[in-house]
Amino acid sequence: MQIPKGVEIRTVDGFQGQDKTIILISLARSNIDHEIGFLVNEQRMNVLLTRAKCAMIVFGNKVTLSANALWKEWIDSVPNVSSDIYKNECLVATPSNNNRSSVQQ
Repeated sequence: MQIPKGVEIRTVDGFQGQDKTIILISLARSNIDHEIGFLVNEQRMNVLLTRAKCAMIVFGNKVTLSANALWKEWIDSVPNVSSDIYKNECLVATPSNNNRSSVQQ
């Protein structure tokens, strides 16, 4: 697989001390025991969630992650893309080419 220019793939530890414009995070933990492994470490969670300058997309199992109090608090605080908070605070109106207002994420 060839990685496109400008795209970096790293573990959480590899992003320590770096910021990126957009970050996609995969939290590969999903099990019936709700065990989240190293994701329980607050320092790693801090690195994960503070590296994005403009946007962050997190992929993960909500049920498994929510079994941990800290992750549950974070999940509950993040607006869903269909929520009013997201629509009102995360979308911005920008002028379009035909002088009509458009919405940009």
